[in-house]
Amino acid sequence: MFRKLAIVSAFFVLTVCARPSFGAQLDCAYTFTSQPGKPVLNFCVSPTGTLTTLTMPSGPELISQNWIGPAGFLEGGDGYGLCTENPGTAYWDYVNDVNESNWDAATMVSHTATSVTFARTTSDGFWTLTQTFTADTRTPGVKLAMALKNNTTSSLRAYLLRYVISNFPAYSSTRDRTFAFLSTAPTTFGYGLSVQNQTTPQFGYMSGFAYDLGKISHSGPNPCDFAAGSATNGPILWPGIGGGMSLVYAGPVAAGKTRTATIFYSGMY
Repeated sequence: MFRKLAIVSAFFVLTVCARPSFGAQLDCAYTFTSQPGKPVLNFCVSPTGTLTTLTMPSGPELISQNWIGPAGFLEGGDGYGLCTENPGTAYWDYVNDVNESNWDAATMVSHTATSVTFARTTSDGFWTLTQTFTADTRTPGVKLAMALKNNTTSSLRAYLLRYVISNFPAYSSTRDRTFAFLSTAPTTFGYGLSVQNQTTPQFGYMSGFAYDLGKISHSGPNPCDFAAGSATNGPILWPGIGGGMSLVYAGPVAAGKTRTATIFYSGMY
């Protein structure tokens, strides 16, 4: 059962969500509104750097809210994964704290009226992932910069991915984006969610993927085998079941250096 969270905020005013009771609230910490005027897009970010809600007034909730985490809070269907290619160590935080693996606690680095930044280091100390969520001031959407730093003294090859579960039954992808949508009759309009690369990627590989939720583990894809369970071509339809989607980057990161992937979430309407 999908739950809705109404977010009420003045344009670009950062507020903190209270947690009134165990299991009664999304794990929502920082809320924002993107784009003054119409349409607007409201979103909320959890304390570990995942989206818990993403809504446009003219349509439904764009990400799934059908997960209860160990803390008892209903979580949004958004998260991130990372893999060190050799020796094949996986790290992930999908739908916030559900089956979280191999991360130290996240630290809030900064926040303003339009953005919030979190830093998080892997438990082995190899990587630090710094994520900055920004409410776009021109187009309704969420700009997410994911900066991955290699903390070791050797070059390492990384797989970095953003994973989203939406409320829509149809999923598809291209090289630079992945999206979910609701199919409608030819004379009417539907709704959807697009997760797209926004800038020239600093990694050598980039691709979007759509997944069958029945074919992937730990609530999301294995970061070290990110293509497993994904579609090979065309849109995927799972009425009543749902699916997932990711945008994946891969490439070497030199010792002590940082590579950044910038992603843009937006509604399709």
